[in-house]
Amino acid sequence: MSGSKKKNIAVTQSVNISPANKPAATFAIPSWAPIAIMICTALLYSNAFSNQLTSFDDDFYIVRNPFLKDFSLEGVKAIFSSFYSSNYHPLTTLTFLFEYHWFGTDPLSYHLINVVLHVLNTWLVYKLAERLSGKQLTAIIVSVLFAVHPMHVESVAWASERKDVLYTFFYLLSTMAYLRFMEQGKRPKDYVICLLLFVASLMSKSTAVSLPVLFIVIDLYKDRKLSIRSLAEKTPLLLLSV
Repeated sequence: MSGSKKKNIAVTQSVNISPANKPAATFAIPSWAPIAIMICTALLYSNAFSNQLTSFDDDFYIVRNPFLKDFSLEGVKAIFSSFYSSNYHPLTTLTFLFEYHWFGTDPLSYHLINVVLHVLNTWLVYKLAERLSGKQLTAIIVSVLFAVHPMHVESVAWASERKDVLYTFFYLLSTMAYLRFMEQGKRPKDYVICLLLFVASLMSKSTAVSLPVLFIVIDLYKDRKLSIRSLAEKTPLLLLSV
């Protein structure tokens, strides 16, 4: 074989092993990324720890709230059987009851629990986005946007807005339970847990009434066709919303 032919073969072989034909490297998200997001979220809202109670709603729902003065079984019954300022969020008021009994009007405890709830909600958003999308990068982006979105500042840094972060906590947990109900063979146990968490969310803030509609959207996202059975599963939740 001549020297020119050998050179041609060598050139052809080098082209076949070009970098373009090599498999692309995949970007690996470190396992500690969700923890880092939670820590950064806590640091971001740490300024709220020095906030005081305001004269707008904080005085009405915490300082002068008559339901916080009776730390007894009868007092708890009154919270769950009464409206206050045309609102019904007994679970939120119950958290204030314990804080008022132990810490009085010291603002630190109220702001600390709000921040802790927001950090937990950020982690739940991460887990929910990961389960729905199947992509860790998507979950990272969604949870970061949730954590730092300016619309959450009022709910976290304002003591009497506990109802926002508390209802969201149970709202997300109920959604996770619904996904487990769908994925684990529709076990009655998972459905009951989903229902009870929905009740807790409703008792934290009435905005939770939208959850049954979200479940229908999740069904469609998961390519589950609407049927009498799928709608029947939402009936107890819709009745609670009404």
